[in-house]
Amino acid sequence: RELLPLEEFTGIVMKLKPVLKFEGFLEEGHPKQDSELVVRAYHLSFLDFLRKRECSPQNGSTPGINEYWTDPALLARNMTTACFEIMERGSRDRKGSSSGGLRFNICSLKSSCVANDDIEDLAARISKCIPPELSYAILYWMKHLAKASLESGAANDDASYDVDVGSILSMIRNFMQSTRSLYWLESASLMKKVDVARDILLDFLRLSTDSVS
Repeated sequence: RELLPLEEFTGIVMKLKPVLKFEGFLEEGHPKQDSELVVRAYHLSFLDFLRKRECSPQNGSTPGINEYWTDPALLARNMTTACFEIMERGSRDRKGSSSGGLRFNICSLKSSCVANDDIEDLAARISKCIPPELSYAILYWMKHLAKASLESGAANDDASYDVDVGSILSMIRNFMQSTRSLYWLESASLMKKVDVARDILLDFLRLSTDSVS
């Protein structure tokens, strides 16, 4: 997945400011240094608008197609697969620079015999070696997978909601049976998110079991 250049991203932020609240950004749209970036809708009606496929009829006309409509099942599926692409191959910006994905000893620690809490520069190593997009992928892929499963199973006659969750589960099983799963656990441990990884595994096991029952 390519990352938007800062200038292009800033332009998008400025155009969406009337409907979205960007926390952690300067007035001119640039991210603040060392701050958590959060995007929120000022009103839920904007999110409802994006989820509604048909536009309301105007002057007695028949309903039209909302050109800004986003298929929630397709979006969740794409987010799930994007998370695994980042974990497996890393992300690449438009200049061709790659952040790298999961790998053995991702923070280049000198010894595996030292407890994480005893590594003085661990926070700096994590900041350097586990970029935000990789951290997000590690911690949130299951949320997107659950959303894809929920939306694809919703009662809807529209074929566009037919997302093949089975193929995604197969992809994830292959990931879990490879050494990448160990690197995923290692990274979660470094970030002190072992409890999150545990819950992810339990949720995935339940979803995977339900899909074959």
